[in-house]
Amino acid sequence: MTRITRIASAAFLMAALLSMTTFASAQAVFTTATAAGGQLIADQNTGAVTWCVALTGGTALSPTPTGVCAKIGTATPSATNPSLSISDWFSNGTSGGTSFITNVYTGKVWQCEYYYNSNTDVIYGDCAQRGTAST
Repeated sequence: MTRITRIASAAFLMAALLSMTTFASAQAVFTTATAAGGQLIADQNTGAVTWCVALTGGTALSPTPTGVCAKIGTATPSATNPSLSISDWFSNGTSGGTSFITNVYTGKVWQCEYYYNSNTDVIYGDCAQRGTAST
């Protein structure tokens, strides 16, 4: 009896997962990359680009994570996901950096710059389309 219950439970869970797959496809899909003391995140559905700072505040004896994230811009995704790719980051000499986001289907390239002001706990940044990759 227990064995049948487990099989029935597994079948029920599989059916539930399959039904959620359709629902989940409408959910956000994210691409992330390590970037200048944090994570750069591109939302594959909306194109929103967010930078989260992983730097710590406080003192050396009592560090605390900053926990600061901010939308710094938008890139244009394609209907087929994932379409946005994030490059490695480059230091811009401040508490931040520069990354490039490319739409792998259209070739459009955005340059995103971002930095963190630890005095005010604020992220500054923007993303601007810089051109199209040539084939």
